[in-house]
Amino acid sequence: MAQGSPVAVASSSEVSVSGADAIEDLLSAAYPLGFTIEQMRQKAKASFRRHDAGTFMVDEVVVPGRLRSATNATGGLLVGRVRAGRIHVTCDGIEDRVAAGGTYIPGHPDSPTRGRSDRTRVQAVTLTPTVLTAAAGLISEEAPSLRFARLTTASAADDALWAAAADHAASIPIHRHTQLVVDAAARMLAITALTVFPNNFTAPDPLLAPPGHVGEPTLAKAVAFIEENVHRPVSLGDMAAAAGGTGRALQYAFRSTYDTTPLAFLRRLRLERAHEQLALADPADGTTVGVVAALWGWSNQGRFTTAYRHAFGVSPSSTLNS
Repeated sequence: MAQGSPVAVASSSEVSVSGADAIEDLLSAAYPLGFTIEQMRQKAKASFRRHDAGTFMVDEVVVPGRLRSATNATGGLLVGRVRAGRIHVTCDGIEDRVAAGGTYIPGHPDSPTRGRSDRTRVQAVTLTPTVLTAAAGLISEEAPSLRFARLTTASAADDALWAAAADHAASIPIHRHTQLVVDAAARMLAITALTVFPNNFTAPDPLLAPPGHVGEPTLAKAVAFIEENVHRPVSLGDMAAAAGGTGRALQYAFRSTYDTTPLAFLRRLRLERAHEQLALADPADGTTVGVVAALWGWSNQGRFTTAYRHAFGVSPSSTLNS
């Protein structure tokens, strides 16, 4: 058999149910939201169809009644395309309404959201956090919390752009498509979502800035605290407390000034200390890469080696043995 990209594991499912309790159970099982039927005909039926490709899902959901939803966090990003009906969404003080033809998100992935819908037919696309950070060119561990300036698209052109991307992803044959095809579709969906919904991953906006302001003296305190405590366990809260600011404001200040996050700044400084120690060490005295990596906070030597090579262009063992 010829070698090629592995076949992706994907699945499809379809179901229809009637009755308020059954519909609430169906939707709650499909999404990390709590649903309450407010008004619906006794024998009304809801239908649900899912195309699950692993890194993204495309659903078609029909709910012939009035529905209320709420959640503390959705985790990934859900993008809804309203084919019929009306939807009202609220998150972190942002409130938007969308009618048939419009596109929306319930809210920020890690914030409480509230929503209401009325006799809707929706195409819902779910994307994993990993896909979103990769599409934005960020490292998952260093990415800030994803924030949006609005919960609906700004124009019909944006709606059309999203519709084309979602329809293409939904049209990928569920059987025998390769992982490369799935990954390309997931990346296309993520890039499109981050394009049509202004956000802090790809286009920082004053509306998305954290509350509070960090001036140069406060930022200098944070940097000094990090340098003095580089060998100790330090959290973002510790840095903010030492600097006299908030964690979110500190994140924004580091991103604006150093193009990184406070924790990434700390990790880079630890890498530099490890580099200095390896350069001065003598392998004959028992110093190993694993020992130095553990000393500076890396429990996984492979990850340390990857980060070290990315930062300095050589492996840590090469530095130790040079």
